[in-house]
Amino acid sequence: MILGLTFALQFFLVAQTFPLSELFGSASLLYIDNPFHEYNVAMGAAVGSVGYDPFFAAGRATGFALNHSDRLPAFLANILPSSLTAADIWKLYTFAVSLIASICLPLTLIILRFERNAIAISAALGLLLWWTGIFRWFHTAGMVSFIFIAFASLPFTALVVRLLTQAFTKTLIATVALGLVAAFLFFSHPLFPLPITVFLIFYLALNRQAVHWQFGLTALLAVAAIGILLNVGWLYYFMNPLEIQETFDLYQRATGGDLVIKSLLGIWDKANGARINTPIALAVIRILFSLFQQPTAVTFNLFWRWRVLAPICLYGRR
Repeated sequence: MILGLTFALQFFLVAQTFPLSELFGSASLLYIDNPFHEYNVAMGAAVGSVGYDPFFAAGRATGFALNHSDRLPAFLANILPSSLTAADIWKLYTFAVSLIASICLPLTLIILRFERNAIAISAALGLLLWWTGIFRWFHTAGMVSFIFIAFASLPFTALVVRLLTQAFTKTLIATVALGLVAAFLFFSHPLFPLPITVFLIFYLALNRQAVHWQFGLTALLAVAAIGILLNVGWLYYFMNPLEIQETFDLYQRATGGDLVIKSLLGIWDKANGARINTPIALAVIRILFSLFQQPTAVTFNLFWRWRVLAPICLYGRR
């Protein structure tokens, strides 16, 4: 019921701001990067997995196998009827992701068997995260697949935790099913494994007694193997780019561990850091200390609280 109400409320809100009347119209989304993403979808329909556009940027390798941000909608454009234009598919994809994102937090707590009140609170926080956080700006700007896997990684990680803590007789089918889900999300965006890997490292280190080790590592390897093998087609080009394939742009290439510290302290030289991040960081450190007292229960709480609060404030303006 909570999921249904959350989904319905998000649908109503997005229908007003999208707006819904434009979803099946002929107009394209033109805000920031959306035209380029729509172009990638159109190329997926035109050339399939790998092709070459001699006109865009004086010649460009393209196709959904080479397109890391729009692979899923570009693939859909290739297999769906031609009556659906690239603009139609991109708008439907964008609209659908905004709805899916709204239920990922409460779904995570349902999978982890939290009580009803906690699930309701997480649903409210999830909606606040969407409408007040940086994620909605990314989504509006066109980085839809990134937002999709950022939210979808939450319930997926919860499913992995359930997989690791169940008996072998109950997890064989679940392992295969989870591997298929992993393959789908990995196909959607290549950064999908990163948040999963980081969380599992901490979870396995802090909850050794709760994990069925005899099957746990085998199940994890099986899920990873299924996810990778079903994506070999595009991973080949990712690891061995074509000579004519464009390289990454030179902007958005700032690196270094000091970026994390600057953002947490609110002293970043851009309009990204927020001073409220400092008390949030201290609160997280306090939770980390409590992990050693009650590792299993607190790990779950740390997991969803940090994923909710940090994205809201991490990019807040000064």
